[in-house]
Amino acid sequence: MTSTDSSPHTSGPKVPGTALAPLRNIPDDLPLFPPGTTVHEDRLRCGLLVRWYERGPKDAPCAILLHGYPEIAASWRHQVRLLSEGYRVVALDMRGSGASEAPFWFWNYTLGRVATDTVELMEVLGVKKAHLVGHDWGAAVAWESAARFPESFYSLSIINCPPMPFL
Repeated sequence: MTSTDSSPHTSGPKVPGTALAPLRNIPDDLPLFPPGTTVHEDRLRCGLLVRWYERGPKDAPCAILLHGYPEIAASWRHQVRLLSEGYRVVALDMRGSGASEAPFWFWNYTLGRVATDTVELMEVLGVKKAHLVGHDWGAAVAWESAARFPESFYSLSIINCPPMPFL
């Protein structure tokens, strides 16, 4: 359920009455991204409301970018410009970061839970397979996503994180 407004700078629906409704008042970081980037919000299958920024042709191969901690999707803004020339680039505000919801309890942030968010986002995007790129904490999540759901990814690119067996 992404925004249906035709403006390229739109966000998804507001969610009044949720426990985390004040989070919806956070301004988006769209002005930091290159022109042509769109912002979207939707709920994953697990119920978490997430925000992501997207640029590039919808019919191009999808590349999902997972940021480090304590960063946000906007930390990928320079890479989005270049990658979107050949990919549908999706920079996610990961669980607990930026404008995505931040569940309270620590067990909502296990590596397995956050890795599953990646494939649940792919469901929302209507993407069966994607290239996955991770930096720092996002790299650890990317390693785990690829290990748990290898059929979901064409490739895995890791920036600044050792292979999972070393973590």
